[in-house]
Amino acid sequence: PSAIPATAVKPTKVDVWMTTVSEARDRSKSMNERAFSAARAARKSHKITSMSRRKGMIQTSKSVGAVNNHRAKDYNLDRLRAKVQTSLLERQETADAIAACTLKGYRIVNAWVTFSEEQSCVDCIDAVNGSNKRVREETGIAGGIARIAGGIAEIAGGVARNSGTARIIPTGRFSKRPSETLGVDVCSFEGTHRLDVKQAKQAPSDVLWENLSYPVSTMWKRKLRSVAATVILILINAAIISGAKTQIRRLPAKLLCIDTGAGGKHLDCPAIWNLANSSSVAGEDTARLDISPFVATDATALTCRPFMGNGRFLGNMTSYNGFYTNKNASVVAAFRASTAAGSRKLWDGGFDPISNVDECAAHVCYGCYCSEKGYWDYDNNADGLGDFCKEYWDNEILRQIILAFGIMVSSAMNIVLKELNVVLSKMEHDHSHTKQELSIAARMMVSLTINSALLPMLMAADITELRRVPFLFKGDFSEVNAQWYSEVGNLVVQVAAVNAVTFPLSCLSKVWLWKLKIYFFSPYIRTQQQLNQLYRPPRFLLSERYGPFLAAMVYTIVFSSGMPILYMVLMLWCALQMAVDRVTLLHYCASPPRYTGKLAALLIHMVPVSVLLHFGVATYVFGERSLPSFTLAGGVSGKWFEGGNVPVTGNQTQIVDRDLTDDDQWDLSARIARVNGIVPTVAMVATAMAMGAAYGCLARKRQPEEMEAEGCPPVREAIALGLLSGPASYSITQNPEYQHLFPPGHPVSEGL
Repeated sequence: PSAIPATAVKPTKVDVWMTTVSEARDRSKSMNERAFSAARAARKSHKITSMSRRKGMIQTSKSVGAVNNHRAKDYNLDRLRAKVQTSLLERQETADAIAACTLKGYRIVNAWVTFSEEQSCVDCIDAVNGSNKRVREETGIAGGIARIAGGIAEIAGGVARNSGTARIIPTGRFSKRPSETLGVDVCSFEGTHRLDVKQAKQAPSDVLWENLSYPVSTMWKRKLRSVAATVILILINAAIISGAKTQIRRLPAKLLCIDTGAGGKHLDCPAIWNLANSSSVAGEDTARLDISPFVATDATALTCRPFMGNGRFLGNMTSYNGFYTNKNASVVAAFRASTAAGSRKLWDGGFDPISNVDECAAHVCYGCYCSEKGYWDYDNNADGLGDFCKEYWDNEILRQIILAFGIMVSSAMNIVLKELNVVLSKMEHDHSHTKQELSIAARMMVSLTINSALLPMLMAADITELRRVPFLFKGDFSEVNAQWYSEVGNLVVQVAAVNAVTFPLSCLSKVWLWKLKIYFFSPYIRTQQQLNQLYRPPRFLLSERYGPFLAAMVYTIVFSSGMPILYMVLMLWCALQMAVDRVTLLHYCASPPRYTGKLAALLIHMVPVSVLLHFGVATYVFGERSLPSFTLAGGVSGKWFEGGNVPVTGNQTQIVDRDLTDDDQWDLSARIARVNGIVPTVAMVATAMAMGAAYGCLARKRQPEEMEAEGCPPVREAIALGLLSGPASYSITQNPEYQHLFPPGHPVSEGL
């Protein structure tokens, strides 16, 4: 018999998705269990759809929002019904509020009239100009005198007509409005209100409708609030920088190693402590051992300030030259024994027990020697410098950390100022995008220029007459010299360099933040409106580009006479800003609204002002007395080595010999009297004359009393031919920014 084949058992297929959907529809289960089953079914369906999309079997868009998250609570019908009910109640409350406003009536704050023909607009503007001119004549001084004279004449005529009965009839401005005394007035509305008719300066897309209810008359209050907030933030930055400077003053002073070598006029380091010929070898380390007790004292920049000025040592140490080599051997040995480590409990004052001039001089010689050897030799402990120069390099590292902290704080405050100015300007409620952007850019320019350049300079300046000003004018420099450039100028350049990188990147950060918001918040989106709002690209604001760049341009041009490297920093800024703007505008940001040319005009007007200030700063910097120059009187060339011994306050035994006689800080004539100062002065005067002539010509070109037609086609024809860009009407219902708030046919849109 043939073999009987075995019966093949076909495996049973289980549709997990249908099973979970059936469980979700099972009303015998609790709502939480049904929601969990529905979420599981949705997750299964999403996996199947994703797999089919990857294989090319179907073409569907990627799921986003709550439908891609598959959370059980999003499928809980009880929870969803409660949220829908709450949303309906809120919507009804909003509708009731709108209905109440509609019944009450809107307060009219502005109106636009679009003329079909250009000549009609010209006739309207001419009529308004004529009306305003008559009102000025009627309400002016001459008109007031004429009305008083007419009133007196009318009183006299009334007395004569009424046989001695005087009846005063006030006329003109005493009883009536100008519109009533002038007869028919095109600007008079119902005889009780005067309309302010002006030609519209902004495009329809430039209008900020939500700000039109804020009167222009109170704008100064809102601007004053913004200025006060900006000043407070700058003062906070000044307080932080002042604290950093206080910490630096607790370190030994860092001076220019000028005239401290052999033959130095005030301090001859080799003649007292010949560190250059010393080493760590026993017997050759005498100079290091001699100076160590002085260096171990706390001779800070604050305590040494009477013996220093403008970055140079001015204390007289010439009487101690050759102390260890020319003095009696027993005296030197006794002095070394008294200052040696472990031989005393308290420092007895060194060479001069009643002043700190010797301790300060020792720190100067010690610092110059260690800085000349360099950090590399210190780090490798060459010739014992790792131990000997440890205190110097520890202080230098701490100094650089404090300076870096100050730069970081200033740069961070600049970014905060930028964002704060945007917020404050929006709170001023300007009536157009252009005015708002102009306000942001102008305030950014002023505040960032002060915070980045002027504040560090004023805090480092030493001006006796202005020391009562908080945080300012209590610095270490009364002149602009080499040490000033090493400290203050270097700080300004570093802050400018950081700004050149951080500000362009801050414009790009809005795109990064937008992408991160999409990544983190898209799983929690539940409605299409929320999704559209989340995916709306960030705005491209010209003000946050113009404002910082204007500040950079101003302080670069103004102070480039002494710091020309600022031009290189500005070029770096331009390159980075151009690259960032191309990427953000072409790929990520929304198109900006149509602006007028006021932002560009602000830039154009600031350039000549900056050039004028540039020559003024150059006159003060290059006219400094210590620079080689020729005097106009006598033709004497070279540096000034004139005199003067000035006693140090609180110590009449030590005399500070100032080798360079300083000019008075307010004596500008002394600086102009030198060739180095007269050249930029002449350029400044020429620039001022050219600016005066140019702005005089602009002032004479006022708006004509009569408007002239320019040959524009009728509005309907221009719209039909596509000659208009942007909205074709000033109606709020046609503005893309507000269309969703005023839907056609809705009661809220009635009358608009």
